Order: sequence, then C-alpha cells, then structure tokens
Amino acid sequence: AEFNLTKIYNSIPYFKRVSEAKINAKKPTKKTKSSKEKAKEPEQAKKEEDKKKTKTKGQISIPEMLFVRPLFSLRRVSATIGQRHETTIPGFMERPKYFGMYWGDGKPEPGWDFIFGNQPDLRDWLEWAASKDNYMLTTNRSLNTQVRQTMANTISLKANLEPYPDLKIDLTATLNHNRNHSEFFKVDTAANNQKAFQHLSKMDVGSYTISYYALNTMFDSVDDSTKVSETFKIFEKNRPIISKRWAELNPNPDIIHYSKLDSQDVNGFFEGYGPYSQDVLTPAFIAAYTKKSAEKVNLNPFNGMPKPNWRVTYSGLGKLPLFNRAFNSINLTHSYTSTLTISNYRNNLIFDDRYYDQNLVIINENGLIDYIVNENIRLAEISDLDTLTGNYFSYYQIPQILINEQMAPLAGIDATWVFGLTTRVEYKKGRTLGMSFQDYQLSEAKTEEFTIGVGYKFPKMTMPFKFGKKKLELNNDLTFNFDFSVRDNLTVNYRLDQGVSEVTAGMKTIRIAPSLDYVINNRLRISLFYERQKNIPALTTSYPITSSKGGIRLNYTLGG
Repeated sequence: AEFNLTKIYNSIPYFKRVSEAKINAKKPTKKTKSSKEKAKEPEQAKKEEDKKKTKTKGQISIPEMLFVRPLFSLRRVSATIGQRHETTIPGFMERPKYFGMYWGDGKPEPGWDFIFGNQPDLRDWLEWAASKDNYMLTTNRSLNTQVRQTMANTISLKANLEPYPDLKIDLTATLNHNRNHSEFFKVDTAANNQKAFQHLSKMDVGSYTISYYALNTMFDSVDDSTKVSETFKIFEKNRPIISKRWAELNPNPDIIHYSKLDSQDVNGFFEGYGPYSQDVLTPAFIAAYTKKSAEKVNLNPFNGMPKPNWRVTYSGLGKLPLFNRAFNSINLTHSYTSTLTISNYRNNLIFDDRYYDQNLVIINENGLIDYIVNENIRLAEISDLDTLTGNYFSYYQIPQILINEQMAPLAGIDATWVFGLTTRVEYKKGRTLGMSFQDYQLSEAKTEEFTIGVGYKFPKMTMPFKFGKKKLELNNDLTFNFDFSVRDNLTVNYRLDQGVSEVTAGMKTIRIAPSLDYVINNRLRISLFYERQKNIPALTTSYPITSSKGGIRLNYTLGG
C-alpha cells in the first residue's frame, strides 16, 4: 500500500501554498537607469507593484516557513507486507478431485480456507484429520516422511519527508523472518496396545532480521589501561540483573547459582541462570549496546520492534547567496542503516515433550510482532539443568547474534563548481558486533573511511591522432578524475570476565587513483589510469603490502 500525501495537500489551497513554498535565494541587482527609463518610472513602478502582488500570492511568511511547513513534511508513505506459507502433509489418504480437495461426504476437505492460502494450526489440524471421525491420514507405521510447514514473513515500511525546501529525509524499517517447522506425525503403539498418533521430533529452524538502532554506543570510549570498551563492561554488569528477572519468572526455587565448571557458588546469579547462560547473555548484550535498562529490556530477542533507519539529503546550500556565485550545486548527505540478525537458530529437542504446552510460555511484550513472528520462549524446569555448566538449557539454540550498522556516509559533500570542477568529500563509519554463544566471545569490527574525489571535464579538447600519413584531429571532451581514500579496519575480541581485549585483525589502506578518459566516438573510449594502494596491517604477524597498477584501457562497444 502507498499513500501520496502531496495530493491531499494540493487539494487544499493553503496547504498547497505552504507545502510547495521555496526559498528565494536570488540577490537583487542594482542597475544604472537612463533618462528615458527615469521618465517611465511611475508606469514601471505600477507594473512592478502588480507583479509583486502576483508573486506574493504563492509565498509564505518566515514564521510559516519555520513552524507551519514542517507540519506538512510527510510526503509519501508506503508499506509492503509479504507472507509465504507452505504446508506439506504426507500420508493423506483421501483422493483429491476438484480444486485439489476431497468431496467424499459433500463437504470439501481440507476446506476452502486451506485452498485459498490459510495455513492451519498444525497440531489441531493433524489431530482432527487423524481422528476416528475423519480418518484421513495413514496408519502405516513405516511412514518416515516429515510433516513440514514453512513460513516466510517480510515487512517493509518507507516514509519520505521534506520539512523544508530541498531538505529530504527518507525513513525505512524492515523485518524478515523465516521458519521451517518439521515433525513426524505417525502411529505408535501405546501402552494399552492401541494404535495412537504421536507428534515426534518437533524442530523449528529459522532466521530473523530487523532494522535496528545502536547508534548511541557506536562512539563509545575505551579504557586506556585494559583497552576494553565501556559498553562491554556494562554488558558484563547487566548479567546479574537479567538472571534475577529470569528467576522471578521461573517457578522453580530461587537459590544461588552453582557453577559446576568452577565447583563454587556464583554470587549475584540464580540457579540455572549463570553468567554464561544464553538466556542471560542475550538480553544483557542487547541492553548494553542499545543503552536500554537491563530491568526493562525484552527477554525475547525475537520480539523486538523494527527501528527506523534514515537517509538525509540537503541540496539547497548552493542556492544561497553566499555560495551560488561559486557553485552550481552543493549536496549534503548523511545516512544510517543498522540490522540485528539471528541466523540458523533452532529449538532445543530437550523441550520436545513441551513443544505444544502453553503453560510455561513467556508472554511477549509486542503483540503485533508476536502475531507476525510468533516465536515464544518456554521456561525450563529442574530436569533441564545442564549437568556440565549448571545452567538451564535454553529453549532456542542461537549460535550468534549480529548487529551491523553503517553510516555511509556519516557526512558527505558533493559540489559542482561554476567553472566545471566537481568535488566529493565523504567520511564513512561502520561497526559490526558479533556475540557468539559457542565460545562466549564478542567480536567488534570497526571501519572508518575518508574519501576525496575531484573531477574536471575539459570541453572540446583537441587531441591529434595520426593514422598512416593522414593526420586526424578529434574534437571531444577529456575527463580527469582523481580519487584519494584512507580506510581503517580493526577487529577486537572481548572475552567475558577477562578484563582484556585482543586485536585479531585489522588493516589500514591508503589508495590513490588518478585517471584520464577520452571519448573518441560513440563506440570507442580510451582511458589512461594509475592506481597505487598501500596496506598497513594492525598485527605484527603480517607485513605491509604496496601495489601499483596502471596502463591504457580501450573500450569498444559492439552493436548497432
């Protein structure tokens, strides 16, 4: 769905005048008047007055520009929601006929709702189809094909704003969730020797990605003595708070956590929810790196609301009197994109007997996201304690949580000068956080890049070429480009409760690339280029590498 609010604004005269108002950046010019012009001053003044009145009808006052126009800044809103659900049920005994349904008793099965895309609640439908009244599924115990149900949900929200002339803001929010459910639904022999259908080996495997916001910790400081970031220290301090919250939800006795690895009690943590429990680490990590309170952060990582990302462009600077004499255009840009990703997660088969039990399910905070994603965490019982670590087994096995954020650019200027020179300056910054629940390490990769680009087109540049004895002169444009960039990558690993950090990878790259392009005709282009790149590693185990390349490149386009 898409809503164009500009059409609504244009339907009301005052709204249209406010939303379409532009900044008048033209400077008044003084001109020496002749005697004839002075004689016509009264008549000219009247014409100018009438012209001024006509212009003012489409203009608004400064207070209206500053305070009223932003109220009409929202120009366009679009929402795209996609769902793809599939259900495969082996062992269906009835023979489908019209529209893929069985019409045995005059009532179509599995039903019109199923034919038109409604995916049934798998447990209830399977047990209904296998009941004595329906008897639609085979009772053959040799059936070894799994029942499968696939769900893919996507949400994309976009909004375009223009609070002031030439200032545009694009907002986006996305959610992508995929889950594949599989189980065996087959006949097993019960204790009373009666054949009964059983739900066996119920497994969910999926991935989850939402647009995110972690900018408030992107510029966090680092302890000079230990080289550990302050945010990581907060992450460690959040764990006892999260452990207490889980203990309050779990009906099992609240006693001090006993670490079987260290053979000692761990003060501040409760039984089953120790300092290395996945259920504790996940909310503590999210709370720290989004600057949320550990007391209020959502305990279910699959129940987060997508956060808006943005891109801001301003093209009105070159229209101001201070700049319009030297520049044809000046564009300022800034953007921020971030995602939280949980890939290849799966439910723990230890909870297989409670997969359909709703008594121990934690109620999710965001009802809308719960309706779309529908991933519920179940509380563990005393029998679910890991004998090796003393922690409860987590309902979901999550190998890693990734937070990726890019400011590309953090600040960028693209200018075109009146004499044909183009300049571009950009500063980019990025960060990728990877919290691993297999080795309990946090990997933080930071990237910074500064780029300068210069270009100039020499119009109608005469280039002499000689073919045999005949001299040929071509009158085409010669384009010069020069790019200079400095890129710095650094990857640091943090280990829990160690108080130190370790640089595991990093590279500083300096690049210079001038080039000349000459278009001979619409088919043939000749380029003279040179590129020099120097890589300086952050680790002493590697050595610097400098590479250079250059030459002449001919591009010839075939075709009519």
